[in-house]
Amino acid sequence: MPTAENAEFWRPKGFKFSQYTWEHNVNLVRYAGTFAAVVKYDMPLDELETLLDKLNGFYFTGGPLNLIDQETGTQHKWYQQAKFIVNYAIDQYDKGRYFPVFGICQGFETIQMIINEDRFDTLSKQTIYAKSRRVNWYVDDPSMESRTFSQFPRSLLKKMASEEYALHAHDYVVGIETYNARPKLNHFFNILATDTARQPDQKLLTFVTAIEGKNYPIAGTMFHPETQTISITGGSDAAKKGKINNEDTDAIMHEFSKVIHRNAMRSLADGFHKFPTQEEARSVLYMNDEKATLSEYGMYTSLTPTYGIN
Repeated sequence: MPTAENAEFWRPKGFKFSQYTWEHNVNLVRYAGTFAAVVKYDMPLDELETLLDKLNGFYFTGGPLNLIDQETGTQHKWYQQAKFIVNYAIDQYDKGRYFPVFGICQGFETIQMIINEDRFDTLSKQTIYAKSRRVNWYVDDPSMESRTFSQFPRSLLKKMASEEYALHAHDYVVGIETYNARPKLNHFFNILATDTARQPDQKLLTFVTAIEGKNYPIAGTMFHPETQTISITGGSDAAKKGKINNEDTDAIMHEFSKVIHRNAMRSLADGFHKFPTQEEARSVLYMNDEKATLSEYGMYTSLTPTYGIN
């Protein structure tokens, strides 16, 4: 998973690290048994490629970055690295090797912008924060018509559609009309789920909330299963606003973690993506970096367990 930039304007007092990843991102990877490595977003691309050859997939997390400057077209380093990784995954698949990619929220937006030729207008403005919503399945039977949800219990898929369990926290979405207008997107991805919300001008916008590559192992969700474990310890009420945390949401998070784990095991099985020694593998694990706390960030105004990286 990539680190994120610790911008000066919201750096809390005493948080000395230039990059970080939130603990709930690590937990999503680890929950079903996969080891989590953190990858600095500004790592030189030659070093990154060497590391990717040893990893078994990549998870793009949520975040607050301005990925592409709308006025200048300048791409953030995080986005540049993400583009390299997505293209790497495509190239590996074309060579008969399996390197899965999964994105949530900002990561979900990113993989679609990359496939849509770096167009910022891939995104439509739709601010939804601290709200849990139902999942509207775009396919008749997600357990039969998708790889991502093929092993989710049917009872859980029904609850995702009937209960407001999917946490949204975003300023942008990818509209269904964008898919209709952009062959790059609709030829590459299958839409698995959507949602509909009213825009400031009162028009309704239907947007995608779950996708997967028709052929390539690239998938993601707009909503945040990684934050919805069965309970939250510590933190303020503001940090919990809009979240549903119960046995069902915990089970949903675990199922997504199992998706990551199954894909990673398939990658490992191809015999190419692996570390030569256990010592080298241990050297990139998240646990090598100092655990700290991060506070005063948007709706997550609380002490958020964080791994700080310099």
